[in-house]
Amino acid sequence: MFLVKLGIGIICVYLCSKIATFKANELKDRYLFWESAVKLCNVLLQEFSYKKRPIKIAISTQYSSNDFERLLNGYVNGSNLDFPKYLTDVEVFKIKTFLDELGKSDSETQKIALNSYKTEFEGIAIDKKLEYKKTYSVTLKVGFSVGIMMLIMVI
Repeated sequence: MFLVKLGIGIICVYLCSKIATFKANELKDRYLFWESAVKLCNVLLQEFSYKKRPIKIAISTQYSSNDFERLLNGYVNGSNLDFPKYLTDVEVFKIKTFLDELGKSDSETQKIALNSYKTEFEGIAIDKKLEYKKTYSVTLKVGFSVGIMMLIMVI
């Protein structure tokens, strides 16, 4: 009977740790999403200033966020934009507005708008990075601790 309780307790520790890992990785994904948005602004500023290639070719660089790449692929292909679930409605609106304005005006106006968006996205990215650094390890530790507490309660 003790081994069954121990097995259930170990499963609880494992599950709680996995849930905590999932939540902690969501924090990392948020941070990487906004870092990728800043990178896109930098790429587009270079394109509008020097290279002047079409936007579809310009945004085909590698980004650190898979969610951001998926969003850009939807934008380039003209399909529905697949926004990650962890973005708030305000953040979704910002990204939609940003993508809607791409290529809609002359290069000088685009550069001014991109600098504005870049500044805004950098601020969000810094906030998300600080949140990630503060809560990532704490989330993992709390998940493991809750699992250990459940193990003790089962035994």
